Amino acid sequence: MSKITLDNCENEPIHIPGAIQSHGVLLAVDSTYEIAYCSDNIYSYFNLAIRYSSNQNREEEQIALYDKILKINPNFVIALVNKGGVYLGQGKYNIAQKLYEDAVKIEPDSVIAHFSLGQIYYVQQKTELALLELQKAINLDKDFSYAYDKIAEIYTNQKKYSQALEYYNKYLDLAPDKSYVYQSIGRFYEKQENYTQAIINYNKALEINPKNPFVHASLGSAYADLGKIDQSIFEHKEAVRYGKELHYGSMPFLYSSLGDIYQKAGRYDEALEAFLEGNKADKTDEIINRSIGKIYQIKNNYAQAIDTYNQLLKINPDSEDAYYGIAETYYAQKDYLQTLKYLDILGKMTTGRYIKQEMQNLSFNTYMNIGISSYSSGKTDEAIDYYNQALKVKP
Repeated sequence: MSKITLDNCENEPIHIPGAIQSHGVLLAVDSTYEIAYCSDNIYSYFNLAIRYSSNQNREEEQIALYDKILKINPNFVIALVNKGGVYLGQGKYNIAQKLYEDAVKIEPDSVIAHFSLGQIYYVQQKTELALLELQKAINLDKDFSYAYDKIAEIYTNQKKYSQALEYYNKYLDLAPDKSYVYQSIGRFYEKQENYTQAIINYNKALEINPKNPFVHASLGSAYADLGKIDQSIFEHKEAVRYGKELHYGSMPFLYSSLGDIYQKAGRYDEALEAFLEGNKADKTDEIINRSIGKIYQIKNNYAQAIDTYNQLLKINPDSEDAYYGIAETYYAQKDYLQTLKYLDILGKMTTGRYIKQEMQNLSFNTYMNIGISSYSSGKTDEAIDYYNQALKVKP
């Protein structure tokens, strides 16, 4: 850093309209003490926060930057909306909702504020409030295509397909050259199990943007649902290829999708390879770790299966996937007492990840097998106790 003297003061940017030294911000207030002007470098914070948005590991830095911006100008609606988006991505819905509501209060005619508020209501299953806010966004700007897409998605999930299609057609009219429109319509048909129409629309999306990894993955899933496994694998491999080329942050999902198709085809070595690649991209991904454990189970590699599930428990001590996987693995090894131990832990959990029937079947079979083993060893009373336990599970 050069020494600052009176001779080089003239080189400082403060004499340039709209500029200020990089370490400060210039504000001007009116007679009511409302901020009437701020120097251009407030936008440098904003642009930096936007750049950080592509990196999930920098979420706290994004929030800190938006806090700086909002301290300078509390009425900067886009900063409120973007900060809300960070919290939305973190699953902190109440905080995101409050920020979006503040944005709407500050600027009632903000299309993006109403749209964002509609999104957060939808995520929280407040469907009617979501539709109300999304329709407000459309009323403010009839060409705001994303609101049509979101309303159509809501109607699709409600199985109001004719209303959904009406909004998708409006979406298409507004953005006929955008691949994401055809991607959304493809999902619409896929949810109705109309896989042929889904494939047609996914292919239209790829004609516009051939390198979109998520469209390739969606196309692969539609082919799988039609039983066209080879075509499905090809599309999922394309998804991985373009995801790597474009440095997408969702590589675990893309590898997981590829692995799932290999597993469905009974190609377990290739499935394991795909899951392990996904694990390299994110060792904390629960779905990937669960899938690796399951493949080790299928391949009778029980020690590695249990080790993988224990790794999953380090990531999430309340993982029902891990406890159920360990119970299944011990059952496969005929270690029934250990099976019961982990089923007991799982039975005390209340999140409902596994349906009751799966739990019942494994518990019933475990008690019956211990009973048979006890009876074979001449332990008749013990056998009867375990048979009675089995009957409690399935009277």
